[in-house]
Amino acid sequence: MTNRSGFTLLECLIVLAVIALLSSLAAPSLARLVARNKAYDYTNRLYASLHFARDYAISNSVRIVICKTRGGTHCRRSGDWSEGWLIFEDTDHNADCVDSNGDRRCDADNGRILRIGDGFGDGRYALFGNAHIANRVWFDPSGFANGSNGTFSLCRDQAGKTVPVEGIVVSNPGRTRVTRDTKRLSCS
Repeated sequence: MTNRSGFTLLECLIVLAVIALLSSLAAPSLARLVARNKAYDYTNRLYASLHFARDYAISNSVRIVICKTRGGTHCRRSGDWSEGWLIFEDTDHNADCVDSNGDRRCDADNGRILRIGDGFGDGRYALFGNAHIANRVWFDPSGFANGSNGTFSLCRDQAGKTVPVEGIVVSNPGRTRVTRDTKRLSCS
């Protein structure tokens, strides 16, 4: 009688069943992890832009405005911040920018467009600013955000309901911070 090594069909099926069971238990956790990381990425994009704008305002002694946009050519009053944003020098203090000829300068005051945030309009997430920052945020040459303090709320469509995931708080002195206290965030 010869000695044979290997696995029987039954042993292979049992191992496959155990792997399938463990995979089904891990899949929901993995989906939550991916969703959480996507939310962190989206929030950090705007957070980094706010820091850049404040630092630029202080370093160059100029008023800087961030406004929501779609396409990067002008500030918008409709839609939400997930479609993108403009960061520009606001030399005439009107908090508005239109670049009709594509030269990366605001037509009215010749202020430079410093950055265009691409946004993240994937359809599942939206980014809203409350009353003072619904359309724009500005930083004066000392870095203060007087009059444009407020909270951004990143919201996600979850089972047909829009729920807040996390937010960014902008204070009058210009300090920004990320908050995960969803009780204080609004998705409208």
